[in-house]
Amino acid sequence: SCTTTPITPLTDVTQAAGLTAIKAAIDLMQPNGNTNVPEGMAWGWRTVSSTEPFTEGRPESERGNDKVVIVLTDGENTYSTVSSDPAGNKSTYAAYGYTGLAYHGTAVTRLFTGTSSAIGQFNYTSSNYTAALNEQMASLCNNAKAANIMVMTVALDMSLTDSGDKKAMDALKACSSDSRFRKDPTDPSKPAKLFWNATGATLSDNFKEIANELSNLRVVG
Repeated sequence: SCTTTPITPLTDVTQAAGLTAIKAAIDLMQPNGNTNVPEGMAWGWRTVSSTEPFTEGRPESERGNDKVVIVLTDGENTYSTVSSDPAGNKSTYAAYGYTGLAYHGTAVTRLFTGTSSAIGQFNYTSSNYTAALNEQMASLCNNAKAANIMVMTVALDMSLTDSGDKKAMDALKACSSDSRFRKDPTDPSKPAKLFWNATGATLSDNFKEIANELSNLRVVG
């Protein structure tokens, strides 16, 4: 049976009951399994949508309705291989299913569907899984921004000197939307990216910066 806590839909935290519900949901969150940024981001997008499976969001066509998804991760994308695999599943079971099983009658597993030629379609290694997830994430980010979702990304306690972390941080920055108000401090001719490289010590201040970025927006569902 599924042991994952259900997602909390959009909730009005200006009401005491709503704020209590959100705090309770946060307290129930537990780290478990792999790091799958595209899966988390996809569910974030679904919760602000006005269509199924969550319908609490206001219509996308409503004037002045800005939809914002904040993506925070403390590591690169991962999908687990298995050491003993008599069933030929090639991975543990996660968001994209078993990588050893083809998807919808094709010869390709779901994780590799829609990826480029750089992804080995029958390469069942951790590094290839990460590369495939990175491509899935890039596609999702582009689709979200094309649908007028404002994407803000936060890398938590990741190191620029670690090659895996550096690649993940570059992907998060590329995923993020452009600021509507701030300029890139290294190139004032360009807008700043809505990406924050945070640590546990700076996270509170970073979210104050995010709040400032949103202060000129009318944030609704």
